[in-house]
Amino acid sequence: MDSFLFWLALLCGSLLIAMPSAADCRMQSTSVSAATARGPCDPDEGPTQAKVAVEGVQSVNCSLAEECFRLGQQYLDNGDSAHLAAQLLEKAVALDPENAEAYKKLSLAYMRNDGTKVGRRSKEEYCRAETACRKAISLAPHDAEAFLLLGTILAGETYNELRYDDSAVEAIKTAIELKPGWADAYCALARACDLLKRYEEAAAAYTEEARLRNEKQFEHGRSSIIIQSEKDHSVVDAFVVAQIYTKLGKYDKALTSLQRAATLSPEDDVIHSWIGRTFLNLGDIESAKREQKLLSELCKSKNEFFIAQCQARAQDLLKAIDQKAK
Repeated sequence: MDSFLFWLALLCGSLLIAMPSAADCRMQSTSVSAATARGPCDPDEGPTQAKVAVEGVQSVNCSLAEECFRLGQQYLDNGDSAHLAAQLLEKAVALDPENAEAYKKLSLAYMRNDGTKVGRRSKEEYCRAETACRKAISLAPHDAEAFLLLGTILAGETYNELRYDDSAVEAIKTAIELKPGWADAYCALARACDLLKRYEEAAAAYTEEARLRNEKQFEHGRSSIIIQSEKDHSVVDAFVVAQIYTKLGKYDKALTSLQRAATLSPEDDVIHSWIGRTFLNLGDIESAKREQKLLSELCKSKNEFFIAQCQARAQDLLKAIDQKAK
């Protein structure tokens, strides 16, 4: 991967949102209350209240709930048509209204229905997914995956300014309570906290996620052979933590995160540019100069698509250093 900016599209799990020690983002007991918090999809919100769609149920070619569920899940797992998967799962829950797993998969299908992950959607689209997920939780209140999915949906609503509360954070905390040590859930928690500008909690959640992933790699004897996707994920997380600490003015902590990212991805010019600027924020001009020289050398190895961008970063850093030295 040539540039960190490309990795930024690979944020953890199913979230497409910009954005603890876990002591800063405390695990308060949330139970099922997180699944019943008020929001844009409440019954008294009028015609926008979502119900599981049934328009495609009659045309789906399956007759038993188990068959419809199996086919719907197959479409989801294979990355095929999410729209057809939703229709199959709609029929599955119509035939078996007590199937919590089918409701959960249906919610997931709704969130993938336009071929994207959680991003810009209408209120009705979010409410449809949220309603199905809440139904799954009401039928299986100890399903950690359902709570994480709900938190993802609620975070999407927050991102789209459909809600302004902390329901997403509370739902994800519940998922962690139900499944402790779940790295993906801490990743989602970090992003949900970041959305609410709870930066200290977000940084702490990213840190806990990194610890859990490293621990898992060590347990499986893979500490020296990290799969590329896991490596990319770790780089992204370390960079985002650095951004958060920079916002908070904690440049020493930002530098530590950036240096970890650079260790994992030593040829990423964006990271080295940030390291140089962080040294400047710390008043260490000599270290910033060394980083600028390293960055300039690094640019020479870039291909034609990235060399101009790299050189521009190196030049901007040099100007910043000169200005700081005056």
